[in-house]
Amino acid sequence: MKNKWFIVFKKEFWHMVKSKSFILGTILTPLIIILFFGIVFITQKKNMEKVREYHYIDETAQVIPLLESRLPATMKMTPWTGDKEEAITALRQKEIKNFLYFPEDLFDEYTFEYYSETISDSQRISLIENVISRIIQIRKFSDRGLSEEEISSLLASANAKTFEVTKEEGARKKSAEISFGIAYLLVFLIYMSVLSWAPQMLRSTIEDKNNRVAEVLVSHVKPSGIMAGKLSGTAVAGVFQYLIWTVMALMGIALLKQAVPGSQVVVKALLGSLNPSLFIFFILYFLMGFLVFALIFGIIGAMFSNMQDAQNAMTPAILVCVLPMIFLMGVSQDPSSSFSVGISLVPFLSSLMLMRIGISEVPPLQIGLSIGLLLVTIFIEIWLAGRIYRIGLLSYGKKPTWKELVSWVKNG
Repeated sequence: MKNKWFIVFKKEFWHMVKSKSFILGTILTPLIIILFFGIVFITQKKNMEKVREYHYIDETAQVIPLLESRLPATMKMTPWTGDKEEAITALRQKEIKNFLYFPEDLFDEYTFEYYSETISDSQRISLIENVISRIIQIRKFSDRGLSEEEISSLLASANAKTFEVTKEEGARKKSAEISFGIAYLLVFLIYMSVLSWAPQMLRSTIEDKNNRVAEVLVSHVKPSGIMAGKLSGTAVAGVFQYLIWTVMALMGIALLKQAVPGSQVVVKALLGSLNPSLFIFFILYFLMGFLVFALIFGIIGAMFSNMQDAQNAMTPAILVCVLPMIFLMGVSQDPSSSFSVGISLVPFLSSLMLMRIGISEVPPLQIGLSIGLLLVTIFIEIWLAGRIYRIGLLSYGKKPTWKELVSWVKNG
């Protein structure tokens, strides 16, 4: 039995690993991710480096000199010789692109007007708002007889040093942004893995049925052995792909440290925020999350004889796969709330527990309960899959009715 199960495992594993989609996905996925973030970075950089002209009317006769000294050189201030209505007309006729109007009562009403052909450049608008706010504050303090040093001291910004406090380690300095980024990345990897690999069970099962390979397999291996071989082969192929990506990432970090000396500080901060136990939980939740959904897709594959019929049944399963990404931000904002705790215990949303582990200290009881519920869910799915697989693998033609499915479960 072990040898027969292993034959199915080897068939499934090598079928996955030797496929063009696996080879291209393994090579292209990191390149696409790097290309995507590179394009975003370059686009934002070029956008900020692009010189933009802002025409203005300053009725206070005090704002512009202070504003120009605090804005970057890429934001050019040009006086408008006409009135406000003429400037708006010029905007409508595309003669100018941006117009600022500073009323005489700016220092009393704290309000100025911004006109543009597009108001989507929120970053620059926010920058102007912050600078104008600071100018008004300086003016108010100056009117009260404070010196420049006193004003600078009063308006200095505070920086928070973040510490995570745990029972075992006590207070430990940790970057909130890096902790969230790592946890989000790991949850996203599970999400992408489930969407990429779990449906392979469905495709492989339907493919074997259509090619009549299933009939040959059933004559030599028990349906439960076929299912176990397919599951383990697909899972190991997924883990193998992640091992390749891990090696590529480590090589990339090593090259980055040598090529860009300043990156060493960033890499050090990143490594300082890494918790080895988080990666152990990642592997655990990755494997269990994969099994939960792979079994569902495997059952769907055994039920239908072609992808077109299976497509409708796949949709609810895929929607459930997407749910963790929908609730992710809410859970990350308050990982200890009753809602976050409750939803992270749901086996189909278990990746949310990994997010909680990555950004906060989760009680061992909750982690144990989460793993326990996952194992119970997997056990129930294996029981159902074994019964449906036994009959469904050799069923061809029409789609099974609900009555027939119940009969399969009872008689499988």
